[in-house]
Amino acid sequence: KPKRPWSDPPALAGLLAGWRDAWTGRSVFRVTAGTDWVRIGLAGDSRPGIMLTSLAGAQLVFTHAGPLPRPLNSALDVTRGHPLSKPLANSAFGGCGMFPGDRIAAFRFENSAGSALYLLHQVFGTRGNTVLLDENAKLLWGRHRPPHALLAAVPPGEVWTHGTASADGDEVSPAALEQLTEVVAAARAGETRSRLERKLRTAQRLVDNLTRDFERAEKGETYRRRAETLAAHLHELSQGADAVTLADPRGEGDMEIPLDPALSPAANMEVWFKKARKADKGRDIIADRLARAQTDLEDISRAAEELIGALDGGLPPLDRLNNLQDWSREHVDLFPTATGRQTRGRYGPEEPA
Repeated sequence: KPKRPWSDPPALAGLLAGWRDAWTGRSVFRVTAGTDWVRIGLAGDSRPGIMLTSLAGAQLVFTHAGPLPRPLNSALDVTRGHPLSKPLANSAFGGCGMFPGDRIAAFRFENSAGSALYLLHQVFGTRGNTVLLDENAKLLWGRHRPPHALLAAVPPGEVWTHGTASADGDEVSPAALEQLTEVVAAARAGETRSRLERKLRTAQRLVDNLTRDFERAEKGETYRRRAETLAAHLHELSQGADAVTLADPRGEGDMEIPLDPALSPAANMEVWFKKARKADKGRDIIADRLARAQTDLEDISRAAEELIGALDGGLPPLDRLNNLQDWSREHVDLFPTATGRQTRGRYGPEEPA
């Protein structure tokens, strides 16, 4: 058996040959899709679902009856009103096959008007691709544009007879589902780690900045001592000096006090009292902000430790994905949902031709 059956051409050809034998003539009852995946549900016993994915490391084609495992299903975004839904609605599955010598899966449908449609899925390259063509090879939809040349023409006739269904059953789909889960789990974990690391750095910077601000605000006591020392020696001073050295009335030695020579000794005293009151007020505010910032930093650090445990590399990918989603729900306050208009380029991945 191949080590990577999801990318093995003979295994894929046998897989699609089996689908062709079992499902040709069935109706399409549902098409759902997201940014990097398409699922085509067929009518009939067990309602098989054909999955086409184009994630980096998971350019796959496989089948899965019924819903996907809950953690994986939750991790895959759904595009409402996807451009594939309308043209494939009420169509009939007319067959499928792999391109001989190329890892391109082709699916043929007949719409309600009796016209042929071709859904081509590329399972090679760094990102893969999926396109929908009409019977004249007009591009109706493409995930990435321009598509590979083989995805821009009606498939040759040998595609629809290529391959022989395996007598040993489907060895591709279970392995492909595991690979998709691994890729999605790794991607979501990487995204979460990156966001959490940014959050940690921001929280640490805030604590560091507030700590420095608090240290500066602590000078209020020095300012008050200067004002009190001036008050104790006010009768000895005259205007015009830019500094004086006086005995601290608290008995803590001499103190050098900067002065404004343009102000009277009494005015200089008031300046130092004012600075002391301002520093005291700022200190209380900064102390409160610093305490809250330190609590936030501790919470984020604790969440980061919990994330490490949730993503234990020894766990199966589905368990890691489930743990990550549980962790995200428990720490939803760390990453508030952003709202706003989404920007799309000229050729957005879900934009019809």
